Amino acid sequence: MNLRSVWQALAGADPTAEGNRFRLLRHNFFFHLRPAAVPLHAIRHTLCLGGVTILLFLVETVTGALLMFYYVPSPAEAYPSTVAIATTVPYGNVIRNMHRLAAEGMVLTVLLHMTRVFVTGSYQPPRQLNWLVGVLLLLATLAFSFTGYLLPWDQLSYWAITIGTNVAEAVPWIGSSILLMLRGEPNVGAAALLRFYALHVFVLPIAVIIGISFHIYKVRKQGISRPL
Repeated sequence: MNLRSVWQALAGADPTAEGNRFRLLRHNFFFHLRPAAVPLHAIRHTLCLGGVTILLFLVETVTGALLMFYYVPSPAEAYPSTVAIATTVPYGNVIRNMHRLAAEGMVLTVLLHMTRVFVTGSYQPPRQLNWLVGVLLLLATLAFSFTGYLLPWDQLSYWAITIGTNVAEAVPWIGSSILLMLRGEPNVGAAALLRFYALHVFVLPIAVIIGISFHIYKVRKQGISRPL
């Protein structure tokens, strides 16, 4: 296998030898992502919602990484650092607004994507597992927005998370444990801010990357479902 064979695969031409083709299919990540052919029924804008969601997640990753250089996750510095990002950091307000708008867009596109999958019956066998993974990714997307909402540490975010975590306490039998797990203490304070920050920038991104990778793998393996 050489560079020319890889380029032929990416350009759409079949590798010249069967052995080369096998090695490309097995070892080339880009060849795996790019299908050899797209069925006619898959060429429609509603089937691009998953790809748009991934694109928005990449925007979230890049802008979030840039914001991490200036944000300080402590009660004394969280709000001042947020204000500094919006007022003194070059293009900081633009990056923060991009992060916020991409987060809102990601929630919208995930919901539209799940609606399309449900309406067209694409969750039916043999795609039940991938549907379940999609539901988990939807919950993770909502968790992204929920955990990120506290990080500015202003009055709106503080009381919104206070009310949101109080709702978790209403869960029968385990509500108090969930509340303590989220806050780390009876009230929303330094422990809650640190936990939400860790969830937002480490735990959830890793989980979503694993989930998206598996989701794409299953779509490539099973193909794009035909509408009912």
